[in-house]
Amino acid sequence: MSSWFLIAVLAATLAAPQDAPDSAAMSQDPSGSAARLEDVVVEGRPAPVTIESARSFVDQIATRPFGALTLGRWETPVCPEIINLEGDKPAMILWRIRARAAQVGAPVAEGDCRPNVSIVLTADGSATATNFADVSPRSFRVSPGRTQRSRTELRQFEESDAPVRWWHISGLYDTHHRAFISTSGSRPGSVNADASVYYNQNRRQAFVSSLVIVDVSRLRSIDLNTLADYLAFVILAEVEPQPARASMPSILNVWDEEARVVALTPWDTGYLRGLYGADVRVSGSGAAVETGYQKAEIARSVLASAGTTSGE
Repeated sequence: MSSWFLIAVLAATLAAPQDAPDSAAMSQDPSGSAARLEDVVVEGRPAPVTIESARSFVDQIATRPFGALTLGRWETPVCPEIINLEGDKPAMILWRIRARAAQVGAPVAEGDCRPNVSIVLTADGSATATNFADVSPRSFRVSPGRTQRSRTELRQFEESDAPVRWWHISGLYDTHHRAFISTSGSRPGSVNADASVYYNQNRRQAFVSSLVIVDVSRLRSIDLNTLADYLAFVILAEVEPQPARASMPSILNVWDEEARVVALTPWDTGYLRGLYGADVRVSGSGAAVETGYQKAEIARSVLASAGTTSGE
């Protein structure tokens, strides 16, 4: 049982009385497409894809806590759970999230696992978020370090009117020893025998756990696969809490009825593949990692996935 689940149970006992989430807003595709993974085909003539537009797309989406070494991603296997949804819908959503994660190269837990991602459905997202933060404020910070999101961002998380809100807990992860590094930084990133670890190149900002709150009262009628793809993206990547409309076709635009996006687009899968495939580089001085190289690699992945124009 996850720590998030225990908090959720306690929060539910403190929350003001409210109607149960109405899952009618989420519909299953009658074709049974939960067993298929496809990138969305956008109608109309798409804008030319260039390395500049790919970089712009990455800059719009990529974010990280102040002081973090790299863009956050999962280094330990993702194990999602859904709370407060009955029937066969949780299994369908979880299957698709896991499948999307595997598709882009993120580590996925197999079989029974200890959840590290809790997706909570509620009829009042703000009240639920506030109860989580009030009941166990320390659960929103893995350490007092500056790589955690700020109190201002926590307040925005509580007060958001978005249909879906999320909070990632992240920490410094040692890819050589495959373990999170203590807040004291006791594990040095020096040269090892085979030179595979050099000046902190074994260190990444990695997710420890994630909380996602779905406010069903704010959902328009949405297909389960579409919701699952949106959840997959915000679980697998650190995204602005209230992202602006992406300039290119993206699942992040799903709440914009004019966007007509119903699944992960090639821009989205390119971004995620780049995030999980891109290496990072650290300066020889051992200073904090700049994400410029990492973002450039992600942009190349977006370009390869979304297509190129002549001369690129």
